[in-house]
Amino acid sequence: MKCMMARTARLLVACCWLGATTWTSGAQAPDAVNYLPAGPSAYLHYAGRTEGMLHADVLDVWFPRSIDRVHGGFRSNFTRDWQSAKSDGKFSVFEGRMTWVAAEVAMRRPEMRAEYLPYVRQGVEFLSNVMWDKQYGGFYWGLNDEGKVTAAFTDNKQLYGISFCIYGLAAAYQADHDPKALALAQEAFRWTEKHAHDDANLGYFESLRRDGT
Repeated sequence: MKCMMARTARLLVACCWLGATTWTSGAQAPDAVNYLPAGPSAYLHYAGRTEGMLHADVLDVWFPRSIDRVHGGFRSNFTRDWQSAKSDGKFSVFEGRMTWVAAEVAMRRPEMRAEYLPYVRQGVEFLSNVMWDKQYGGFYWGLNDEGKVTAAFTDNKQLYGISFCIYGLAAAYQADHDPKALALAQEAFRWTEKHAHDDANLGYFESLRRDGT
């Protein structure tokens, strides 16, 4: 039981980046909560609340609403009442994270696996066919909805975005056992080691040109 609750808590915390989070109906603000003494009943109480927030504030509002069935990948811009808003394009960080979230749900929730595996595959397809630079390698920092380089994102590569794409693909492989996801994660890791590693000072360079310099 504790193992299940810990997994739920980790998934919720990791999902909180999605933003636009509101308190579930009737929930109290943090400073108004009367915390229960530690013990099995408290664990079950907070596990239930955490599970409710995970669904009401993260999964049930972002999926399948964010699925872009026209251009692929995931849409990130919505109004406060969850209507479609003007798109800023596709951002490597968001695309990698959404793929990861879908993969984690597919792995950890058997009853939701059939629903979330198509979202995982949608993410892998977009990262593979659009976000990955087929000429120079590496993931673009961002592209417009049509998959084209824009002045807003430029054609640069940012290690921050690449890292999210790698762990999204790694989780996708764990969830779906698609060799294409694993192969691309490995290729992106090797590209990063070749181009971003600072051999002189150690660590990694964050910002790179399209060709990796």
